[in-house]
Amino acid sequence: MADESKRTIIASSEAEALFLEQAKAMYAELTETADDAPDGEVLARAEMCALIKGRELVRKGLESVVQQQAEEVEKKVPRPEDVFAAEFARIADANRKR
Repeated sequence: MADESKRTIIASSEAEALFLEQAKAMYAELTETADDAPDGEVLARAEMCALIKGRELVRKGLESVVQQQAEEVEKKVPRPEDVFAAEFARIADANRKR
């Protein structure tokens, strides 16, 4: 009988939830690869799967984190059109005071 232990994991963001789902799918693929491998090749095939899928998982995770960081920076930095409008207003105000 298989171990039927279950856990509830609460993700702090949609991106984190997606990463956890991808990690779970990778684990399932590793298990399937090991189960399907012929005797004497289990470790080699599972290791190859782990390297390929692991790199992909890490790349996607890194991409997600960097994208999230970029979005946070964009929220803090004024848009160019706002900067130009503010500068234009400053110049116009200075001209009115002359």
